[in-house]
Amino acid sequence: MNKKIIFLVIGLIISTIFFVKIQSALASGETITVISPNGGEVWHPGETQRIRWSSSNVNSVQIYLYDPTVPESGGTIYVTPNNTPIAASLGYYDWVIPSLSQLPAVGGTSYKIRVQDASNANIQDSSDAIFSIVAASAATITVTSPNGGEQWQKGNAYQITWSSVNLMGKSVKISLYKSGLTVPVLDNIGTAYALTGSYIWTVPTTLNTGTDYKIAVIYDSSVGGAPNESVVDYSNNYFSIVSSASLKTLKITVPNGGEILPVYYNNTVAWETQGVINKVNIYYISETVPTDYNLIVGNLTNTGIYSWLPGSLPNGKYKIRIVCVDTSDTSVFDESDNYFTLYGASSATSITIVYPNGGETLLKGNVYTFRWTQQGMSGKNVRVALYQKDLTPPLFENVAGIAPAESGWVSWAIPTSIAAKSNYYKIAVIYDSSTGGVAGQSVVDYSDNFFSISEAVTVPPSGCLPDNTLI
Repeated sequence: MNKKIIFLVIGLIISTIFFVKIQSALASGETITVISPNGGEVWHPGETQRIRWSSSNVNSVQIYLYDPTVPESGGTIYVTPNNTPIAASLGYYDWVIPSLSQLPAVGGTSYKIRVQDASNANIQDSSDAIFSIVAASAATITVTSPNGGEQWQKGNAYQITWSSVNLMGKSVKISLYKSGLTVPVLDNIGTAYALTGSYIWTVPTTLNTGTDYKIAVIYDSSVGGAPNESVVDYSNNYFSIVSSASLKTLKITVPNGGEILPVYYNNTVAWETQGVINKVNIYYISETVPTDYNLIVGNLTNTGIYSWLPGSLPNGKYKIRIVCVDTSDTSVFDESDNYFTLYGASSATSITIVYPNGGETLLKGNVYTFRWTQQGMSGKNVRVALYQKDLTPPLFENVAGIAPAESGWVSWAIPTSIAAKSNYYKIAVIYDSSTGGVAGQSVVDYSDNFFSISEAVTVPPSGCLPDNTLI
């Protein structure tokens, strides 16, 4: 018989058998449908991912991963160990994804899953579209609260918060540490899914008070991670755990956002205090440089109110920041909730102090020339005031009388009655209604930093001892 005829007959027999099997399967209603992964997913080695399917009239199935871009069996691996069939009615298989080196094409972005009848390979289904198995980016955790400076009161509930990357489906635990301790004070405050990003914690009343606590959010083997696998982050700085009796807070009431205040007027800064706070510093913050804290007054006795003359500040948006400067409580502070507006500054007029501008030492009884520069002050007069560090009113409203702004100087003999103190004094050069200006308007500048006033140095006459007796 001709060889071509023989091959043709064999082909017809095989086709007939295949057709009969398909018809038989269809007649009996055997079906398999892959549900996931079904296209677009991104999986990573080491993860446990669920493969899901539905089936009808199928007893057991085998599962394969294949790369449709790789020809023949070189693009296929078994999913179940040793290609062991599993019950079709289960409808899922949890697959621990192997390393990239064990995958077809050593990992890639064009995989499909095929689920087929273990006894009839013609009954099968594959993912509708390709999905990816690629190396995961490094997992990270970032603690956002408490992150330093907070005061948490024993017995109260607070929200611990964090963000995470590449920890989908993973749990984390939360630990409490104290300075100097490598072992946590509380190893497991609680656990939560990493993606939730928060956990409500009621601070135990049995904890010791302290200002040196940190929170750690941890993913490791204790919450399902692999051995030696660890992702952790701590509070950036210490927070405090306090009792109700020792709780200290500052709360700015004005200006707290939205106010419109003139730069040439004495504006009220007010705040509320809880607990005993003796001294505070007050700063202003400009919207243009929100990370710079500019001192308005330092070491101020905490009365809950301060009269602030913005003076030479330009028009713009600002906040007030008040900080406790008692030795043990520098973490207690508050800022205006939102920005307020300063208006009325004139860019055409300005005063800039040249001397003394901070760091100098002036001797009591000596005469000094206080100098400044000015812009747009032709025909206007100014006065020079002397301020102390912790007193709001000036020590001297006018040290040397009224002077023309254009002159740029006045001379003053430092009174011997002034207290000798280091880095304690500033001068202000002021144009206001007291020097002929319009009521309610002013141009002012202060020494940039504090200067010192010291006792005069006495030199004995020639031929005398220091007590002025003759040699």
